[in-house]
Amino acid sequence: MATDAPILTAGLLSVISEVKEFSLEAVSVRPADLFRTARRLKPTAIIADISDSIALSELVHIRSELPGTSALIGLYHAALPPATMTSVDATLSIYDGPQALAEALKRTIVVPTETGSNDLTPREKEIIRRIVKGLSNKEIAAEINLSVNTVMTHRRNIASKLRIHSPAGLTIFAIVSKLVSLDEISNIPTR
Repeated sequence: MATDAPILTAGLLSVISEVKEFSLEAVSVRPADLFRTARRLKPTAIIADISDSIALSELVHIRSELPGTSALIGLYHAALPPATMTSVDATLSIYDGPQALAEALKRTIVVPTETGSNDLTPREKEIIRRIVKGLSNKEIAAEINLSVNTVMTHRRNIASKLRIHSPAGLTIFAIVSKLVSLDEISNIPTR
């Protein structure tokens, strides 16, 4: 969770401790450190104060650049423009309780299923190839003419179906499944 407000942090930690449907481990970070911390920890969900312009800009940065399937939940305490509210996967008011948090997590977190790789759609395979080639969600969206949110949805579905949550794991899967060749991967320029 990302907020600079100590009372908000304490309250959210209290609410998180009451959510029984999930096994949650909360880490509090300053909004300015959110992107770096998210890259290091690869959280299942990020809850950030979207009323805070720094936290919101970090969420937008995470949404467009960070590979993975982290759910982004915006915490708010005042009326915000619709564009702000739709820049995250779910929203949570500071007046909501543990049940609302649990519902937001249920709606946004990918739960692994028993389906296998044979259930991948052609579009999901196409997205895996681009992930393996090192493209960000934004770059994938631009290449295949989709919105970034649609790419994120495909990535969540891929992660759910395969139970693979990292680009390295997807790379191994793509090679073994012959979605890409070693030659295609070895020619990828490093950033």
